[in-house]
Amino acid sequence: MMKKRILALGLLVCLLLAGCTVDPIKEPSTTHSRLVTDVYVSIYTPDNTDDVVFSDAFEAAQFYAEDCYRQLERLNTEGFVTADDDFLALMTDILNAADAGSSPLRETLIALWFGVEGGSVPSDETLADAVQRFRAASVTIEDRTVRLRGEGCLVTINPMLEVRMLSRIRAVLLRHGITLARITVGSVTGTIGRFDVNVSVSYGENERVAGSAVLTDANVCSLSVFSRYFYTGETLCHGFIDVKTGRPAQNDLSGIHIFFTDNASALFLGYTALCLDSAADAARFLGDASVDAVILRRDGTMITVGGVGSSIPFQSSGGVG
Repeated sequence: MMKKRILALGLLVCLLLAGCTVDPIKEPSTTHSRLVTDVYVSIYTPDNTDDVVFSDAFEAAQFYAEDCYRQLERLNTEGFVTADDDFLALMTDILNAADAGSSPLRETLIALWFGVEGGSVPSDETLADAVQRFRAASVTIEDRTVRLRGEGCLVTINPMLEVRMLSRIRAVLLRHGITLARITVGSVTGTIGRFDVNVSVSYGENERVAGSAVLTDANVCSLSVFSRYFYTGETLCHGFIDVKTGRPAQNDLSGIHIFFTDNASALFLGYTALCLDSAADAARFLGDASVDAVILRRDGTMITVGGVGSSIPFQSSGGVG
């Protein structure tokens, strides 16, 4: 046994003297995934993080999401809710950031197209009535009361809810001393420290990588017209609705990736941009708003906006088509 150890040590020395390299021992990595309410959550750390840390992070996100969804359900069914601090802050941020195209009431129109499994095309009369109700509806905050005015209207709190869930997970990981992690909550991915994050577009069950961005303590939200869609003939019907017509926007976009640190209001601009006439229009709109973004066309080409490629390192994979 001693001879074998000596021979092995001698071989290692010879390899090093000859200029050869020995593969380093790879550090363990850990990924935990879970459905939190109805949102897919994944946490990756490049070291062997204790399971207790992941449990604490998931529980923080679960508690927050369930509490917000309880209050949202009451708002949508009863027309008002006396909000706690978390829900009040969430709704305040949403109302301050949203415009008509990204209104929290947009679910009113989306539900017409995706209210049944597989999707269906509503009648012209149904659409006209829904658009009229949408325009007349409002969400207001009076003291601690969030109030919905509008018969048959629905409020949605995503993707801002996902951003807030991610923030709570990040806070738990930092409290446990984690200095490097990648966190995905639904459509939003955020990092602790520096990480490469793929920018991709989904075509139904298939996903193609458009490139890779380097994020340092930052986030990216991926908005794809193929996250919820169906075809009627050759027309693509998806969940990004032109609120002027009540119909899915018809343009050349397949998705937009919005990069942000603290200013999550940029996400709502992404919703509006996806409903414009073309990718070029979306690029001008986001550029004028100083938003960092990657815009993906359905033909596989892309447009980078703002600091993507400079302050945010980005490497294209050569197209997604």
